[in-house]
Amino acid sequence: MITAFSFAATPQILFGIGQRHRLSEIIRHLGTRVLLVTGRRSFDESPLCRELLTTLGNEFNLRRQQVSGEPSPTLVDETVTRFRPFAPDCVVAIGGGSVIDAAKAVAGLLPSGDSVMEYLEGVG
Repeated sequence: MITAFSFAATPQILFGIGQRHRLSEIIRHLGTRVLLVTGRRSFDESPLCRELLTTLGNEFNLRRQQVSGEPSPTLVDETVTRFRPFAPDCVVAIGGGSVIDAAKAVAGLLPSGDSVMEYLEGVG
């Protein structure tokens, strides 16, 4: 039985029991300002939530965006507008597909501040 693995891709994907303990080490190489994107309920209901928020909050300048359901263009644009002045060094997603989709869009748009609508095909 495989209990942990590393998937060589861009970005790197780490999976397995206890891999969360490597998160601080990984972030440290990227900077000190972190935008954490999570689900609205699932992350908060996890018994590991408080531990992770405390650890990251003690080590980094941490801000958080919660996502509920599929991320809308409005949510992405509002998140970019809200956190662009903070200038996060990295965006960390913890959650399912919606959380990861939102975090990828936000991370891609933060440097320019553009609206996601400028990059969607067949809209409008």
